[in-house]
Amino acid sequence: MTDTSMEKSPSLSPIEKWITGSVLLLLVYSAWARGGTNVPLQWFLPWLGLFLFAVPFVTSWFYRTGDKSQVYGLKLARNIIKDPVFFLGALFLLLLLTQWWNAGRFYIYDVELNCWRYSDPRVASLPSAVTKMDAAEMLRWFFPAWAVLIALRSGFITARAIMIILMGLTVNASIIVLFGIFQYMTGTQSIFWIVPLKCHFFASFGYANHAGAFFVLMLSVALGILVRSCFRSYRKRKFSKSTAMSIAMCILLLAGANLSLSRAGIIFSWILVVFAVGYAIWVLWHDMRRSVRLNLIVASAAVLCIGYFVVAGFGKDLFRESLEEIRIEETEGEVSERFWQTDAAVRIWQDNKWFGVGGWGYRYFCLDYVDAEMRQRANGIGKANVHNDPLQFLAEFGLVGFLAMSGGLLCLFVPIWRKGIRFIGKPWVLYPLLGLTVVFMHSLVDLPFRSPAILYHWLVILVAIPYLDEKRKEIKCQIKIK
Repeated sequence: MTDTSMEKSPSLSPIEKWITGSVLLLLVYSAWARGGTNVPLQWFLPWLGLFLFAVPFVTSWFYRTGDKSQVYGLKLARNIIKDPVFFLGALFLLLLLTQWWNAGRFYIYDVELNCWRYSDPRVASLPSAVTKMDAAEMLRWFFPAWAVLIALRSGFITARAIMIILMGLTVNASIIVLFGIFQYMTGTQSIFWIVPLKCHFFASFGYANHAGAFFVLMLSVALGILVRSCFRSYRKRKFSKSTAMSIAMCILLLAGANLSLSRAGIIFSWILVVFAVGYAIWVLWHDMRRSVRLNLIVASAAVLCIGYFVVAGFGKDLFRESLEEIRIEETEGEVSERFWQTDAAVRIWQDNKWFGVGGWGYRYFCLDYVDAEMRQRANGIGKANVHNDPLQFLAEFGLVGFLAMSGGLLCLFVPIWRKGIRFIGKPWVLYPLLGLTVVFMHSLVDLPFRSPAILYHWLVILVAIPYLDEKRKEIKCQIKIK
């Protein structure tokens, strides 16, 4: 991989510029396109993914340097072929493609078994899905994710490009919050003032928990950017515009996580903010003069108060209505629903161990794995998802698909594992890593990764973590745990 230090890469190469722009285009579009969950808006995702996949090859083919005029397209191809993520992703996409080709199962009455069931696929021994439409949606979700990973792991990306991507994504998320606040202030009951929705929605996300998870994830990145900017300002003894901008983004993203009315989003966002402020003060306390300590405490308290009043000011009525709707009986029912859905998903996987039942297949089979009483109670509730993303992926893609996905993630974690405990003393790395962890924890009780936008942002931040640990001219102070 190329040297990722800022000192040796003062400006982006043509390849980096194209990759950076293409990644931002894909992720920004997915966030605005209702989180990538709206089927008509999904059709642009694979085309943007294909463009991103082709961009490094096209630009590198014409980008030559040195006396020998080396063609970088060949080097790029070698880097990709050596990357296990390329082959694991290709295997997973092949599984999805086979499920799409072999889809087309119908609900029939089996006279021999004396029950209703789904017919066998065209080729019983091959992976399949219930409908081609559902299987095609999985391809639209995951092909762009694979293209993003290949582009960012191609060996031509530096820490500078990664920081531009993260900054661009954070600014975009902040703009989405501003849009959401404006949309809410107009009193509309339709997302984008076009599509009526009966449930609560915020900004470009039609599902509250997707909005909450997205803004919590981006809040963790904004906190990392803020602490990096504060270190620069502390070193230069001057409050910079970038620090003010970072504070504004943190306040907006905190507001977005709370105005989503996602219980997990509200809890996780405040935990992140309180931890980030407390941790930064703790690790820097002994290295500060008394005047700086006092200023830091006052500034932190001011930021927290501003964040609270922004959230309370715009969302007072929303929070009151939301609290009034919460009932103990409803909460207990929601918890019990999680248990039967989890049990059904496990049983579906046990009957389809290797290849699963295809994308979105859980919703077709789940009621066949519960008793008659639960089947009657389950009518009318959200049973399209397990509310446990890893388990739903296992049930729908089987061991083959699940291991391919897990193997790819393991490859992304290897660079982070190698750096290990060094991250503890570097808040600008630790905070985004905590954001990734929080969203993953959320996925065990809900469905954040059923939103392509959250999936893409999560993967990009995961790839970015090792780059954030690179030495930079702007940050010369190393934090030591006292």
